[in-house]
Amino acid sequence: NYSVSVQNNQENNSSSEYAMSFDGVDDYVSCPESVIPTSGDFSVSFWMNSSEIQSPGAKEIVSQGISGQANFYIGELNGNFRLSDDWQDTGIPFPNDGVWHYYVLVKSEGGTIFYIDGEIGGVGPPIGNPTAEPFTIGSHIISTLELFNGWIDELSVWDISLSETQVNTYMDCVLSGNEDGLVGYWNFEDNNLDVVLDYVNNNHGVFVGAPE
Repeated sequence: NYSVSVQNNQENNSSSEYAMSFDGVDDYVSCPESVIPTSGDFSVSFWMNSSEIQSPGAKEIVSQGISGQANFYIGELNGNFRLSDDWQDTGIPFPNDGVWHYYVLVKSEGGTIFYIDGEIGGVGPPIGNPTAEPFTIGSHIISTLELFNGWIDELSVWDISLSETQVNTYMDCVLSGNEDGLVGYWNFEDNNLDVVLDYVNNNHGVFVGAPE
């Protein structure tokens, strides 16, 4: 059976109350529209907590596009982060320490920066933009594959490249939904097991199956 849990969370710096749990077996959220821009700069930020080693094979936290073509994802493979097909071998360890961490991917024409808890965790090539396919949370573009095991909170997508100052500012606050450049924001605070509300463009995520 499909199930996603929303539980109390007061351990990350955003002061949010709830987060969403994915079991790595059959849990994911599908949004009907795309959110990562198909050209230009963008940023993706989220809090994540994973206390168990991911099962063998790749796992994705977010994804968009067409597999094997123009696509984007943030995920894990062989114990390290992989950040789209253009930057798979990041060498950045994927944590399984049961601690909340804040991650931000910033893509610009000059390259890609991956922040961990407000500090630069890695710098890579400019990754490609995905096609305008539905945005997925907790799994691969093909939604039944590469499912993530852990907690996700305060997920946001931007059509700008966030500065290091902005990264650190947003790490310590809850977004209003009106910030410049913000194009998608799922904070999981609605505690509604029918949809996951997008507080910017109504690109609400839906569960595929029968959530408990």
